Amino acid sequence: MVSAKKDIERWKRVKEERFGRVEAVLSRNGFARKSTRGSHFVFRNRTIEKYCKVLPEYFLRDVCPDGSLVIVQHGNSVKRCYLLRAAGILEKLAEIMELEEKILSGQAA
Repeated sequence: MVSAKKDIERWKRVKEERFGRVEAVLSRNGFARKSTRGSHFVFRNRTIEKYCKVLPEYFLRDVCPDGSLVIVQHGNSVKRCYLLRAAGILEKLAEIMELEEKILSGQAA
């Protein structure tokens, strides 16, 4: 998640990013590309899907109701609004993973 933090901070500063880099960062963090319709790419993460059903208001405006993240490619780049959305989801995913670790370590003790 360390490199994800660097990418999150970068995405908050830049206007656009190459699609290949965005896809690589998402795949490193457990996202899988599920479908493509023209320039729209749908990515899914099992953890996000699971928690989106339990806490839909936590993910409001960041993902679709089914927990999928849509990234739109313009040429070979992704615009800032989609980068900010992806950065927000990666931050929330890091929070969830951290909470799960605390819960699991508390149960093990």
